[in-house]
Amino acid sequence: DGIAMFVCDLLAEYAAGSKKENKIPTIVPDILCFGSHISHVLITRFRNLIHSVLRSHLVSREAGCYYIYEAGKKLYCIENGDSKFSFTAFDGSTALMDHMSKSSDKFRSVAFDELALKGHALKTVYSRHKKNIIQLFILTKKTSAMIYLLDEMGGLFYQKMPLDKIETIARHFIDFIQTIVEKNRFRLEQLLDSEIDSEALIENMEVYSLTKDYYHYKANLMALDDKFVSGSYGIQVIGEVVEGKTVFKFYCDDAEFSTAESGNNIFHVVAEHILKQRRSNEKYYAYITDLELSPALLSSKASQGIEIVKHLQYKKKIEGKLNKVIAERY
Repeated sequence: DGIAMFVCDLLAEYAAGSKKENKIPTIVPDILCFGSHISHVLITRFRNLIHSVLRSHLVSREAGCYYIYEAGKKLYCIENGDSKFSFTAFDGSTALMDHMSKSSDKFRSVAFDELALKGHALKTVYSRHKKNIIQLFILTKKTSAMIYLLDEMGGLFYQKMPLDKIETIARHFIDFIQTIVEKNRFRLEQLLDSEIDSEALIENMEVYSLTKDYYHYKANLMALDDKFVSGSYGIQVIGEVVEGKTVFKFYCDDAEFSTAESGNNIFHVVAEHILKQRRSNEKYYAYITDLELSPALLSSKASQGIEIVKHLQYKKKIEGKLNKVIAERY
């Protein structure tokens, strides 16, 4: 942790100086290393890391900026919170991605050290990162698909799913997000006291297929047919807080199910209904196509975004429990 502590102190000092002089400092501390036959390698590595962190945080001058690097067996995230620099250490990429999935009331830019997360798709995903655009990345494997999504605030969502046609997965997420944006536009406009161009947000949405080339990933922009219709079984879910308790209602076709009536058995009840609709012996993966959450279930902060990631996290959790029950009964 000593390296991270040193870098945070250095950033804080340089940030204060750069504000006064209105320029980025170019002087980097002398780095000395004794008693090692690879001293020159360590010095070069440390010097390059410091240069990279300074360039990332001080040039952008953005609060909420993340810088990711590896040290030992950990991943470190150095974060700028209004010129107050702090770090968090993670034992692996999953813990890091969970941290990057947290709600933010400011746009979050992310930069990576050149040696961090080699062979991981996350670096390629963030290399395409754009402000105020929703970006969906789909990586298909032999038996599964990995989903990465960056919302308009730079928040990350990820999910491992059963393998399906890439067009089916893409269309499902596009339709789901479009529904969320439209349903939350009025609430958000009231909160921000300004109009939200939800149509532009959806029209500018980008969808990429990820392909692996040895240890690197390529992001290929996809062109989707608007007439493509997913054949997956769809479910509407409404979540609200009633007398201090969270209540979820499930709508499948014309049937309604509620946790207020079924409690923890809700997933078995819904799964039973879905399986009755099954044709012949075909497998079903149940998608939530519409999710409506009360403000009490969302972030307590006055978010500048629609909290698409938060909606997707609820969707992922509910879908996971439901499809687990379906798989056990199938």
